[in-house]
Amino acid sequence: MSYVANKQNMAQLTNIHYWDSAGNAWSGNLIGAATPFAFLPNPTVAGDLVLFGIDSTILNAGPFCSLVFDIGQAISGVTSIIWRYSDVAGADPNIWAPQLMQDNTDDNGAMGSVAFNTTGVNSVHWIQAALWIVQNPTVGGVALGVTGLWICADITTVPGAATPPVQQNRDIYTVTWAHTEVPANTVGGDMDALARIQFRNESDNDFGTTAPELWEDVVVMGLRSVARGADFMAYFNASEFQQPAFISARPGLAGGFVADVQTPSGRKWQGTPPVLGAGSPSLAGWTIAETHATQFYGIYHAYARVFQYSVGAVNTIALCCAVGLGEADLFHTPFTFVAHINDWTIVDLGQVPIPGLQAPPSDPTRVNITIDGYGDGIETLDIYDLILIPVDEWAGHIYNPAERATSSLGGRGDLIGWISNRYLDVDSISFPKRSMWPVSRLPFNSDYWDQEWTAIGPAKAILRTQDTAQRLWFVNATYTDLSPFEITNSIYGLYAVQRYSSMRGAR
Repeated sequence: MSYVANKQNMAQLTNIHYWDSAGNAWSGNLIGAATPFAFLPNPTVAGDLVLFGIDSTILNAGPFCSLVFDIGQAISGVTSIIWRYSDVAGADPNIWAPQLMQDNTDDNGAMGSVAFNTTGVNSVHWIQAALWIVQNPTVGGVALGVTGLWICADITTVPGAATPPVQQNRDIYTVTWAHTEVPANTVGGDMDALARIQFRNESDNDFGTTAPELWEDVVVMGLRSVARGADFMAYFNASEFQQPAFISARPGLAGGFVADVQTPSGRKWQGTPPVLGAGSPSLAGWTIAETHATQFYGIYHAYARVFQYSVGAVNTIALCCAVGLGEADLFHTPFTFVAHINDWTIVDLGQVPIPGLQAPPSDPTRVNITIDGYGDGIETLDIYDLILIPVDEWAGHIYNPAERATSSLGGRGDLIGWISNRYLDVDSISFPKRSMWPVSRLPFNSDYWDQEWTAIGPAKAILRTQDTAQRLWFVNATYTDLSPFEITNSIYGLYAVQRYSSMRGAR
């Protein structure tokens, strides 16, 4: 199983520390500690806590929305743990505000007991709070000495002897990537292999919302060979931060980058798109340096995540994606209106070729990508990121027609998540003579499926037969009117059936 996020971040967890209330002291940093290690004091008592955070002084520091554990020894003897986040209440983690979580370490996601009581690889997820701020945690006058954004598991009730949870393998980490990788030399044959992809939403939690939306329960995925560009990334944050060194972001004349801790990067573009013809329509843009430009050559389907947050009507602001090489503008998609005024609306911008509808130049030059837009000069827009899903090797666009018709199930992947214990099975192996078959089904039960999904396009799911690695990129547009970027999914299974041209026989 591997995890993929609905975003791309540059910063990983930098610090994990527990507070030993009996010894009145902080532990050392557990990042990089030899495994296995306990991440609470032994014995564990009420008043102990553990912090997970990113140091705000490092390059590309910012918010995070998940933790992944591999617990070899479950916590015992503890009956209450409260998750908290570093908020405006002060530096003491004991008084920070509670953080609503989807905690898959608690009864394997059922959350009927306490965190860390489930062994094995499991994850924790949350929507980043608007009041999340950097703090230097301090308990009883003892400061940790590291300022950053923190998530805290606070031990509040221990009726008897308690033992701490133990991380058995790898560092505890946050999911920052939107792809899963197939290593080199793992797919045999001399033809593209048929593929089967099993995909589950690990962070589904309605958080009280059942807002209907056109993009409820949609999974888009695209395959791209690593040989075409090991540094390729599908997500472009609308921020001057959380960018690799070879990508620079810039705001247009209609707005600028502002802080927002609820976004993937901690920043967003905010502005008022001008009336068409009243100025430059470029809102936010990215430049890929010529050293890396060729790694981004290809054909993509583009999506923008936005929020039209003023009170006007929908279909007022229109956006497109434009591509240029050097100083030349080569291509732009048709303008598409923002059809919803819910937060985190996904706008389908259509297909985008890089470097445009022409042969690549003999000498690489920088690539410019922009989101252009116009409106009525009044309505205000936030842009969170631009997503380019590769479509020129294989791509799948799959949606659940039942969820598109009604929001009664609450969205957020109820049909492919821990609530129902179902996953999306995108299968081109079991029935090789039919088109791709996506269904919601129960694990380990091939005879039962809950709902047949719809695939846009008849292409079968494939993996490439190559001696190099390949990556499968994802965006899960399961909708919430709060923050769909925090959705984290797992690739439950990824299978291939190798094929050889000699198997075709005489023709």
